[in-house]
Amino acid sequence: MSAPRQLAVPHEVVDWSEATLVVAHPDDEVIFFSSIVKRVKRVLVCFGDNPLSPEIHERRRRALSEHPLRSMHWLDLPETGCVGTANWSKPVETKVGVRLVAGPRLRAVYAQSYHRLLDRLRDELAEATAVVTHNPWGEYGHEEHVQVCRVVRDLKPDLGFDLIHDDYCGTHNIKMALRYAGRLDELPGRFCTDMGIANEVSEAYKRNRCWTWFDGYRWPTHEGFLRLRDVPRTTSRTARLNVIGDCLPRRPTAPFVRLLAGLSRLRG
Repeated sequence: MSAPRQLAVPHEVVDWSEATLVVAHPDDEVIFFSSIVKRVKRVLVCFGDNPLSPEIHERRRRALSEHPLRSMHWLDLPETGCVGTANWSKPVETKVGVRLVAGPRLRAVYAQSYHRLLDRLRDELAEATAVVTHNPWGEYGHEEHVQVCRVVRDLKPDLGFDLIHDDYCGTHNIKMALRYAGRLDELPGRFCTDMGIANEVSEAYKRNRCWTWFDGYRWPTHEGFLRLRDVPRTTSRTARLNVIGDCLPRRPTAPFVRLLAGLSRLRG
């Protein structure tokens, strides 16, 4: 086993041009990271196929072929189908992400996904100096976002990169986010959301019927980024968060409705 790389020293100013962005799904790169997606060196998109929506793989393939950013790299790993199966009122973090309120088959699939991601991202991030990814509470509470974050966090000690998270948070998973309140350091400055790239990319996904977010979603004006301390601070200073509920329209997009319907059928 090779010796761990020396840990990167976090800098107040991040060299975004050398950073790697790791997101769970195609479209996450603009939903949560539009302000930096054009700045980073590389974007790794983890998942492709979805057991709840068999047609989405080909639609995502077409959308990514039309993607305006050449920095995109699709790992095309299978999703777990576990969306909506955590108890966000009493979330329990685990070694593979978050505890699922689901049967043993789905829990096993989720655990297998962790190890698959760990193996693949270990290779992909071997030379990374800075990595940006989902936050520990999975933005609005998405089990696969939590897992991707867990994997990247577990790789950091061996690979030695500087690790940065976005500042989005939902309302129903706020309890999990609050657990980290004393460990979050907000990076100086906030970036304007890039509505040019957000609109261009979201339209490509919508044309190919694989946009999984909300029609009429209003991006916040700015995005902030966070580092996670190993030890909680002793002062009362807290980081600002972008609360997603403030930006949501009343009706979700049709693919999101179909995804939830598929989940209901799967869970009986």
